[in-house]
Amino acid sequence: MALHRKLSGSPVEVYKAWVNCCLADVGDNRRVTDLADDLKDGVILSQLIKSTTGYELSQGQQIQARELPQSHQTVQLVIDYMKVKGIVICCQVEDRAAYQRTVNLGKRFLLEWCCTEIPNSAIDPRGPFLDFLQDGFLLTKLITKYCPVDGINISDLQVINKDAFVTVLETAEDCLGIPCKILSSSGILDANTFDEYAVIIYMAVLRRKVS
Repeated sequence: MALHRKLSGSPVEVYKAWVNCCLADVGDNRRVTDLADDLKDGVILSQLIKSTTGYELSQGQQIQARELPQSHQTVQLVIDYMKVKGIVICCQVEDRAAYQRTVNLGKRFLLEWCCTEIPNSAIDPRGPFLDFLQDGFLLTKLITKYCPVDGINISDLQVINKDAFVTVLETAEDCLGIPCKILSSSGILDANTFDEYAVIIYMAVLRRKVS
């Protein structure tokens, strides 16, 4: 199953699936259907911070604009937290290089994690991210380490076909709560292409679920 780089940006469906996964992790039953509308009051953004960092924003925290409506205060709390953590809120064209460096560090971190999880694998954390993932074999090996799949023994396989990979992703959704949509929306299941950012998101969620 040869997978190729997809040049377009990550589909909105990938981010919606990720947000809903994070909400479920903190016991929030809300589901995002429209990113622009559902995130504008800051409540779900604060839940994302709680899910990904364990930090819970307190409405008692000091913010400068007390006269703001409640929804705006929540957004301000989120913005203040992100600024403290060094996260750039507004990205300009000139910020692209810094953004790409951050993405590259994230990819290297995930590959280093793969090396830890799968000893003796031919993975170079400094190498091209997609080159180690494009055949689906590494992802299958990572997932089946924590979610055994009936009828699939990774040690007996040389390649992963599409049907087997779909089964592995479905098992991960059932056992770990990782939505298949994070990858299926990127084309990995239907067009033999995938979006690099979708794979980064999926692997980051997988790491968080099993750590």
